[in-house]
Amino acid sequence: MIGNVPSRNTNGTGPYMIKGWEPDKQITFIYHKDWWGKLDGNVTDVTYTPIKSDATRVSALLSGEVDLVTDLPTQDVDRLRKESALKVLDGHEVRTIFIALDQTPCLANPTFQNGACGNSMPGREFVVGLQGRW
Repeated sequence: MIGNVPSRNTNGTGPYMIKGWEPDKQITFIYHKDWWGKLDGNVTDVTYTPIKSDATRVSALLSGEVDLVTDLPTQDVDRLRKESALKVLDGHEVRTIFIALDQTPCLANPTFQNGACGNSMPGREFVVGLQGRW
């Protein structure tokens, strides 16, 4: 049984190796001099600091506390594009959106037996309508 061994132990290869790790606080990477490949760029050390709060993450970027962030809040992207000291890079992503409707009333109420509840749901028209908007 593996358990959480991979999340609690160093693993992998690449141009950087872990120098220090404080769970839920930060991970520090340094350039791995014995790495077999060629380093593209001039970054020799990286500190990854997870910041859960959107507002705190954006504030850290604007103040210079961090140099790079991911998962910008949608409402801040246009404002950050206007900051001359920043460059916003974006691209395509693969995402699955799942919508679950509460079926509890259908299962608990005898009135909804014999398919009445399923037939009352908007079904295909609902999905097509959502897909047409995004």
